[in-house]
Amino acid sequence: MADDRNMDFNNSLILHNQNLEEAEELEDRKRREEEMHSLISQALGQFDFDDQSTINSSIRSNDETGVGRQDVDSLHDMYREANANEQLKVLYDIRVREVETLNKEMEKLKLEWKEQEKGLKRQIMLHEAENQRKSGTLKESQSLVVEKVDQIQKLTVELNSFKNALANLESKLKELDDENSVLRQLNMDLEQQRILMQNGFPLKSAAADKEFQETQRVKIDQLEKTLFQAKEEIAHKVPQCLCALNSIYCL
Repeated sequence: MADDRNMDFNNSLILHNQNLEEAEELEDRKRREEEMHSLISQALGQFDFDDQSTINSSIRSNDETGVGRQDVDSLHDMYREANANEQLKVLYDIRVREVETLNKEMEKLKLEWKEQEKGLKRQIMLHEAENQRKSGTLKESQSLVVEKVDQIQKLTVELNSFKNALANLESKLKELDDENSVLRQLNMDLEQQRILMQNGFPLKSAAADKEFQETQRVKIDQLEKTLFQAKEEIAHKVPQCLCALNSIYCL
Protein backbone atom coordinates (compact mmCIF):
# COMPACT_ATOMS: atom_id res chain seq x y z
CA MET A 1 0.00 0.00 0.00
CA ALA A 2 2.82 2.37 0.77
CA ASP A 3 4.35 1.75 -2.61
CA ASP A 4 1.05 2.56 -4.32
CA ARG A 5 0.76 5.81 -2.42
CA ASN A 6 4.30 6.78 -3.35
CA MET A 7 3.62 6.01 -6.99
CA ASP A 8 0.44 8.10 -6.98
CA PHE A 9 2.33 10.96 -5.36
CA ASN A 10 5.07 10.78 -7.93
CA ASN A 11 2.56 10.72 -10.76
CA SER A 12 0.77 13.71 -9.29
CA LEU A 13 4.05 15.55 -8.94
CA ILE A 14 5.03 14.81 -12.52
CA LEU A 15 1.61 15.93 -13.77
CA HIS A 16 1.85 19.08 -11.70
CA ASN A 17 5.26 19.85 -13.14
CA GLN A 18 3.98 19.26 -16.66
CA ASN A 19 1.08 21.61 -16.04
CA LEU A 20 3.46 24.22 -14.72
CA GLU A 21 5.70 23.88 -17.77
CA GLU A 22 2.72 24.15 -20.13
CA ALA A 23 1.48 27.22 -18.26
CA GLU A 24 4.91 28.82 -18.40
CA GLU A 25 5.22 28.00 -22.11
CA LEU A 26 1.78 29.50 -22.77
CA GLU A 27 2.72 32.56 -20.75
CA ASP A 28 5.97 32.92 -22.69
CA ARG A 29 4.10 32.60 -25.99
CA LYS A 30 1.61 35.30 -24.98
CA ARG A 31 4.42 37.51 -23.83
CA ARG A 32 6.31 37.07 -27.14
CA GLU A 33 3.15 37.80 -29.13
CA GLU A 34 2.54 40.93 -27.08
CA GLU A 35 6.15 42.04 -27.60
CA MET A 36 5.84 41.34 -31.33
CA HIS A 37 2.64 43.37 -31.60
CA SER A 38 4.23 46.14 -29.56
CA LEU A 39 7.27 46.23 -31.85
CA ILE A 40 5.07 46.27 -34.95
CA SER A 41 2.93 49.07 -33.49
CA GLN A 42 6.02 51.10 -32.66
CA ALA A 43 7.46 50.57 -36.14
CA LEU A 44 4.18 51.57 -37.75
CA GLY A 45 4.01 54.57 -35.47
CA GLN A 46 7.51 55.67 -36.51
CA PHE A 47 6.62 55.21 -40.14
CA ASP A 48 3.26 56.92 -39.54
CA PHE A 49 1.47 54.11 -41.34
CA ASP A 50 -2.04 55.11 -40.34
CA ASP A 51 -2.14 58.80 -41.22
CA GLN A 52 0.84 59.94 -43.26
CA SER A 53 3.16 57.85 -45.36
CA THR A 54 1.59 54.50 -46.26
CA ILE A 55 -2.08 55.43 -46.21
CA ASN A 56 -1.55 58.77 -47.96
CA SER A 57 0.78 57.18 -50.49
CA SER A 58 -1.77 54.46 -51.13
CA ILE A 59 -4.53 57.04 -51.51
CA ARG A 60 -2.49 59.10 -53.99
CA SER A 61 -1.49 56.04 -55.94
CA ASN A 62 -5.03 54.70 -55.99
CA ASP A 63 -6.48 58.07 -56.93
CA GLU A 64 -4.10 58.19 -59.87
CA THR A 65 -4.88 54.65 -60.97
CA GLY A 66 -8.63 54.93 -60.36
CA VAL A 67 -8.85 52.67 -57.32
CA GLY A 68 -11.50 53.91 -54.88
CA ARG A 69 -11.29 54.81 -51.23
CA GLN A 70 -13.22 51.69 -50.35
CA ASP A 71 -10.42 49.48 -51.72
CA VAL A 72 -7.85 51.38 -49.67
CA ASP A 73 -9.89 50.93 -46.52
CA SER A 74 -10.26 47.27 -47.33
CA LEU A 75 -6.48 46.95 -47.74
CA HIS A 76 -5.98 48.71 -44.43
CA ASP A 77 -8.47 46.38 -42.71
CA MET A 78 -6.73 43.38 -44.21
CA TYR A 79 -3.43 44.63 -42.84
CA ARG A 80 -4.96 45.08 -39.37
CA GLU A 81 -6.51 41.62 -39.48
CA ALA A 82 -3.33 39.90 -40.72
CA ASN A 83 -1.25 37.81 -38.36
CA ALA A 84 2.16 38.80 -37.07
CA ASN A 85 4.12 37.16 -39.88
CA GLU A 86 2.06 38.86 -42.58
CA GLN A 87 2.38 42.19 -40.80
CA LEU A 88 6.11 41.70 -40.65
CA LYS A 89 6.16 41.01 -44.39
CA VAL A 90 4.19 44.19 -45.08
CA LEU A 91 6.46 46.13 -42.74
CA TYR A 92 9.46 44.64 -44.55
CA ASP A 93 8.06 45.80 -47.90
CA ILE A 94 7.56 49.26 -46.44
CA ARG A 95 11.13 49.36 -45.20
CA VAL A 96 12.35 48.18 -48.62
CA ARG A 97 10.56 51.13 -50.22
CA GLU A 98 12.09 53.41 -47.63
CA VAL A 99 15.55 52.07 -48.47
CA GLU A 100 14.90 52.56 -52.18
CA THR A 101 13.82 56.13 -51.54
CA LEU A 102 16.89 56.76 -49.42
CA ASN A 103 19.09 55.27 -52.14
CA LYS A 104 17.58 57.64 -54.69
CA GLU A 105 18.14 60.57 -52.37
CA MET A 106 21.71 59.35 -51.82
CA GLU A 107 22.34 59.24 -55.58
CA LYS A 108 20.91 62.73 -55.89
CA LEU A 109 23.17 63.97 -53.09
CA LYS A 110 26.15 62.31 -54.77
CA LEU A 111 25.40 64.14 -58.02
CA GLU A 112 25.00 67.43 -56.17
CA TRP A 113 28.25 66.82 -54.32
CA LYS A 114 30.07 66.08 -57.57
CA GLU A 115 28.83 69.38 -58.99
CA GLN A 116 29.93 71.20 -55.85
CA GLU A 117 33.28 69.41 -55.99
CA LYS A 118 33.78 70.55 -59.58
CA GLY A 119 32.95 74.11 -58.58
CA LEU A 120 35.36 73.97 -55.65
CA LYS A 121 38.11 72.59 -57.88
CA ARG A 122 37.56 75.43 -60.34
CA GLN A 123 37.77 77.95 -57.51
CA ILE A 124 40.97 76.31 -56.24
CA MET A 125 42.51 76.49 -59.71
CA LEU A 126 41.56 80.17 -60.00
CA HIS A 127 43.03 80.92 -56.57
CA GLU A 128 46.23 79.06 -57.44
CA ALA A 129 46.56 81.00 -60.69
CA GLU A 130 45.98 84.26 -58.81
CA ASN A 131 48.58 83.29 -56.21
CA GLN A 132 51.09 82.47 -58.94
CA ARG A 133 50.44 85.83 -60.58
CA LYS A 134 50.90 87.65 -57.28
CA SER A 135 54.03 85.61 -56.56
CA GLY A 136 55.48 86.64 -59.92
CA THR A 137 54.63 90.28 -59.27
CA LEU A 138 56.23 90.04 -55.83
CA LYS A 139 59.42 88.57 -57.28
CA GLU A 140 59.56 91.35 -59.88
CA SER A 141 59.08 93.95 -57.15
CA GLN A 142 61.80 92.36 -55.04
CA SER A 143 64.18 92.32 -58.02
CA LEU A 144 63.36 95.97 -58.71
CA VAL A 145 64.00 96.86 -55.07
CA VAL A 146 67.38 95.10 -55.18
CA GLU A 147 68.23 96.94 -58.40
CA LYS A 148 67.25 100.30 -56.90
CA VAL A 149 69.27 99.58 -53.77
CA ASP A 150 72.32 98.87 -55.94
CA GLN A 151 71.74 102.11 -57.83
CA ILE A 152 71.42 104.04 -54.58
CA GLN A 153 74.65 102.54 -53.28
CA LYS A 154 76.51 103.37 -56.50
CA LEU A 155 75.14 106.92 -56.58
CA THR A 156 75.98 107.34 -52.91
CA VAL A 157 79.59 106.34 -53.61
CA GLU A 158 79.66 108.67 -56.60
CA LEU A 159 78.16 111.50 -54.58
CA ASN A 160 80.74 111.03 -51.83
CA SER A 161 83.45 111.13 -54.50
CA PHE A 162 82.00 114.36 -55.88
CA LYS A 163 81.83 115.83 -52.39
CA ASN A 164 85.47 114.97 -51.77
CA ALA A 165 86.50 116.39 -55.14
CA LEU A 166 84.49 119.54 -54.48
CA ALA A 167 86.06 119.92 -51.06
CA ASN A 168 89.52 119.55 -52.61
CA LEU A 169 88.71 122.12 -55.28
CA GLU A 170 87.35 124.54 -52.73
CA SER A 171 90.50 124.08 -50.67
CA LYS A 172 92.64 124.60 -53.76
CA LEU A 173 90.60 127.66 -54.71
CA LYS A 174 91.11 129.12 -51.28
CA GLU A 175 94.84 128.52 -51.58
CA LEU A 176 94.88 130.21 -54.98
CA ASP A 177 92.87 133.15 -53.63
CA ASP A 178 95.31 133.49 -50.77
CA GLU A 179 98.28 133.25 -53.13
CA ASN A 180 96.71 135.76 -55.49
CA SER A 181 96.15 138.16 -52.62
CA VAL A 182 99.79 137.77 -51.59
CA LEU A 183 100.98 138.36 -55.14
CA ARG A 184 98.78 141.41 -55.54
CA GLN A 185 100.12 142.79 -52.29
CA LEU A 186 103.65 141.99 -53.45
CA ASN A 187 102.97 143.68 -56.77
CA MET A 188 101.73 146.76 -54.97
CA ASP A 189 104.85 146.77 -52.81
CA LEU A 190 107.05 146.38 -55.85
CA GLU A 191 105.22 149.18 -57.59
CA GLN A 192 105.86 151.44 -54.64
CA GLN A 193 109.53 150.40 -54.60
CA ARG A 194 109.76 151.14 -58.32
CA ILE A 195 108.38 154.60 -57.78
CA LEU A 196 110.82 155.20 -54.98
CA MET A 197 113.68 153.87 -57.04
CA GLN A 198 112.73 156.04 -59.97
CA ASN A 199 112.61 159.08 -57.76
CA GLY A 200 115.79 158.09 -55.97
CA PHE A 201 117.69 156.85 -58.99
CA PRO A 202 116.65 158.92 -61.99
CA LEU A 203 119.43 157.42 -64.07
CA LYS A 204 117.91 153.87 -63.86
CA SER A 205 117.28 152.29 -67.19
CA ALA A 206 113.73 152.56 -68.45
CA ALA A 207 114.17 149.23 -70.24
CA ALA A 208 115.00 147.41 -66.98
CA ASP A 209 111.96 148.92 -65.31
CA LYS A 210 109.72 147.85 -68.15
CA GLU A 211 111.12 144.29 -68.02
CA PHE A 212 110.46 144.09 -64.30
CA GLN A 213 106.85 145.19 -64.75
CA GLU A 214 106.34 142.69 -67.55
CA THR A 215 107.67 139.87 -65.40
CA GLN A 216 105.28 140.74 -62.59
CA ARG A 217 102.39 141.04 -65.03
CA VAL A 218 103.08 137.55 -66.43
CA LYS A 219 103.10 136.06 -62.93
CA ILE A 220 99.84 137.74 -62.10
CA ASP A 221 98.26 136.59 -65.36
CA GLN A 222 99.31 133.00 -64.67
CA LEU A 223 97.85 133.11 -61.19
CA GLU A 224 94.60 134.60 -62.46
CA LYS A 225 94.44 131.95 -65.19
CA THR A 226 94.96 129.18 -62.65
CA LEU A 227 92.29 130.72 -60.44
CA PHE A 228 89.86 130.93 -63.35
CA GLN A 229 90.45 127.29 -64.28
CA ALA A 230 89.83 126.22 -60.71
CA LYS A 231 86.57 128.16 -60.65
CA GLU A 232 85.54 126.61 -63.95
CA GLU A 233 86.25 123.12 -62.63
CA ILE A 234 84.21 123.79 -59.51
CA ALA A 235 81.35 125.16 -61.60
CA HIS A 236 81.47 121.98 -63.67
CA LYS A 237 81.43 119.66 -60.62
CA VAL A 238 78.56 121.38 -58.80
CA PRO A 239 75.83 120.40 -61.35
CA GLN A 240 77.07 116.80 -61.29
CA CYS A 241 76.70 116.71 -57.52
CA LEU A 242 73.22 118.20 -57.73
CA CYS A 243 72.23 115.66 -60.39
CA ALA A 244 73.42 112.80 -58.18
CA LEU A 245 71.45 114.18 -55.24
CA ASN A 246 68.30 114.45 -57.35
CA SER A 247 68.74 110.86 -58.53
CA ILE A 248 68.94 109.62 -54.94
CA TYR A 249 65.87 111.62 -53.89
CA CYS A 250 63.90 110.30 -56.88
CA LEU A 251 64.63 106.70 -55.83
